[in-house]
Amino acid sequence: VVTGTVLVEDDKTLTVEAGVEVRFNSGKSLQVSGELIARGTSGSTITFTSAQESKAAGDWGQIVFYDSSVDASYDENGDYASGSLLEYCTVEYGGGIQLNLANPFINQGTIRYHSGRGIKTDNYNSSNNSATLKITNNTISNNAGGIHLYGLGTVLVAGNTISNNNVNGGGGGIKIDGGAGVTISGNTIENNVASDDGGGIGGGSGYEVLNNVIKGNQGKNGGGINGGGTITGNVISGNTATDSKGGGFYETGQGTFSNNYVLSNTGGGIYSQMGGSSINGNIIAGNTGGEALYYKHSSYVSSSVSSNTIFNNTGSPVVYLKSESGNGILEVKNNTIVGNSGSPTVSIGKSSSATAPVFNDNNIYGNSGTYELATTIALGTDLIAENNYWGTSDASVIATKVYDWNEDDSLGFVDYTLHETTIIASNPIAPPSGLSGQTGPTTMQLSWTANAESDIAGYKVYYDTDESGWPYSNSVSTGSAGISYTVTGLSTGTAYYVAVAAVDSDGNESWVSVEVSGTAASTPTDLALTAQPSNSSAGSPLASQPVVRVTDLEGNLVTSSSPSVTVSITSGSGTSGATLLGTTTVNAVDGVATFGDLQINTAGADYTLTVSSSGLPSIAGSVFDIAVASASTLVVATNPSESAANDVFSTQPVV
Repeated sequence: VVTGTVLVEDDKTLTVEAGVEVRFNSGKSLQVSGELIARGTSGSTITFTSAQESKAAGDWGQIVFYDSSVDASYDENGDYASGSLLEYCTVEYGGGIQLNLANPFINQGTIRYHSGRGIKTDNYNSSNNSATLKITNNTISNNAGGIHLYGLGTVLVAGNTISNNNVNGGGGGIKIDGGAGVTISGNTIENNVASDDGGGIGGGSGYEVLNNVIKGNQGKNGGGINGGGTITGNVISGNTATDSKGGGFYETGQGTFSNNYVLSNTGGGIYSQMGGSSINGNIIAGNTGGEALYYKHSSYVSSSVSSNTIFNNTGSPVVYLKSESGNGILEVKNNTIVGNSGSPTVSIGKSSSATAPVFNDNNIYGNSGTYELATTIALGTDLIAENNYWGTSDASVIATKVYDWNEDDSLGFVDYTLHETTIIASNPIAPPSGLSGQTGPTTMQLSWTANAESDIAGYKVYYDTDESGWPYSNSVSTGSAGISYTVTGLSTGTAYYVAVAAVDSDGNESWVSVEVSGTAASTPTDLALTAQPSNSSAGSPLASQPVVRVTDLEGNLVTSSSPSVTVSITSGSGTSGATLLGTTTVNAVDGVATFGDLQINTAGADYTLTVSSSGLPSIAGSVFDIAVASASTLVVATNPSESAANDVFSTQPVV
């Protein structure tokens, strides 16, 4: 138990052995001006915690590293070699770890339940320019903010799980002041909350955010990320911007935003107030509560929005684009914009002195809004929108998809005269549409609408059981360009989430379709005749009465099903006007409907019976004949008239 603050002086080393637990009294701290080596193992960790019986955040002070402390050093492979170290350490219930111009190696730790940031740096001094700080493979959770990076030098934040931190300010998971030299890579940053901007990552510019999963975070602007730099290869999903600006990403600085998955965020997808970043090669899908992409180009250099898939978003507009600079051009090209809801799909404008954006070579079709493209540019400047594919080759139809002078004479024209007559195959492939699924006990039968691209070679089915949405744990190639597939080997009683992607002849793959789900179970899908009606005579019961089974997708009897089943003469079969007599509707018992007294009143050939039940496809039985009934009684139809003996009756009898 630490009853007073401990100071590790200059030129001194404190070594804490694996398995040790250090408990601090209220307000007491560990201050490091020399060297601290606290190296546990995966099986024998070190714990720095509160001495209180009932522990709470802020029970004790901090672990503080000062400028004079020995920085960690690394070998040529980047591995730890020497210097201050916190490895396999749990640091909890205090005020967090404070680095004042200090750079220890913090690895494989658990940093939780602190009244301040889990880790906070104050390294803004030129003396720290050449230093390296590594924070790797830690779990940083339930603090008043995860990590705060303030300063200079090379910083690597990699392989951490940063979750459930809640801060009164910006940057719930990671806050960055500055940013040059910072790399945030391979982390999971989830369920963090900031009262200000940047629920997951907030502040700064010029840093690298690479290959992270940033999900379920909440902030004012930029639920996932608020900032700027090189932001590439991340999954940014399920985040919320409470001010409806950039549920996924709110840009505040120049850089690139490329090859990210911006999925199912609330408050929109991407919001760029300055247009300092090019937006290229991203999947922007399923975002709601704001524009999927809001991009205002105010930069003095040209920018591009290109090669993105913008799919299944909701907004009015779905995409907002505006130029406010006369020195650079905003080019919007080679995007695939399909399956979105809201009108217009794309709105394009400019300020009076700016150069109008260029909207060329895009696939834009299949969106639910009245207008695919609307200009807000004043009369006198036309919007160039050439070589786009609008889902049709008919110029008169394209005209109905465009909002310009023809709808509002204060606006300029949209020049779409040059347009593609077929889909642009070099753009990102459109996700398949129209996916439907039907489950059986161990299978799911899928069908969808064929893609319009001419070079589609096949499709890929993705499915999972843990939760709705991408990523999916399982996938299978269909092996053909056919538009149906049956997934097999499913577990009965388990819910499955399924989506389909299209694949072209070069192996390029689309984003996935809208998802379908279902529980693998024996549910009624079909009717089957197990006893067919057979030949009979008019007015006599059918010699073989029909028996109908209610079956599932795999042909199994559904014993829990008891629908009403009806039999009728198939239209166009047998003799016109014939009537099926008897009990023509019965309720199935244990999945079986048995008929017992059916008969047809009129002789004829090639009768069939149709079996139907609400919600199930009807079926027709096999062909049978109804013969004329055998004679059983003599009936005098016409009696003879009176006549003299030996004279011929004037009216002869008819029998």
